Amino acid sequence: VWARLGMSKTLLAMGKFDAAEDMLEGIIREDERYIEAHDLLADVYTQKNDMISAQKAVERATHVSPKSVHRHRRLAEVAEINGDDEIAIRSHQNAIRWGINSCHESPQDYFNYARKVAEHTAGDKSAEAKNLIKQANTFLDRARKRYEGNPEINAQATMVEAQMLNAQGNESKAEEQMIKAKNLFNNLRNPS
Repeated sequence: VWARLGMSKTLLAMGKFDAAEDMLEGIIREDERYIEAHDLLADVYTQKNDMISAQKAVERATHVSPKSVHRHRRLAEVAEINGDDEIAIRSHQNAIRWGINSCHESPQDYFNYARKVAEHTAGDKSAEAKNLIKQANTFLDRARKRYEGNPEINAQATMVEAQMLNAQGNESKAEEQMIKAKNLFNNLRNPS
């Protein structure tokens, strides 16, 4: 299998996407637990600009390796390209879940989740939307606490809060938060 994986990488690098796809699908048929084959197959589909198939390949990879923070991040990214908000939100949430207390934890996971929730729930007053917003606010609070003492995190959390308030139609409160975020940002020494 390692030789066929290596050959698949070479075919991918050479732009022979169909041959790489066939070889990788053969490896997966043989044993779907070869996680690298799923990852490479997603790369092949991405190169072919077949993002629906790329998403399916990454979804299968996350089923085989459900605790991989990097795969959940990738799945969220591909799902967002495909407009699949449900999978994107769940994948951002899983990236947070499996990244917490690990070397892979990133405050950006919290912000990406909250931004996606803001986008997904814009104008939605349903109970489900309210629950998602509540969860997103909890994650923003968690990011502030986990990265306390980092003014950039606080500024970014405040910006995302403004986005969520605006998406829910609370423009005056969103404006207040944006002014607060702008002041926090302007006081940063070296903003990213």
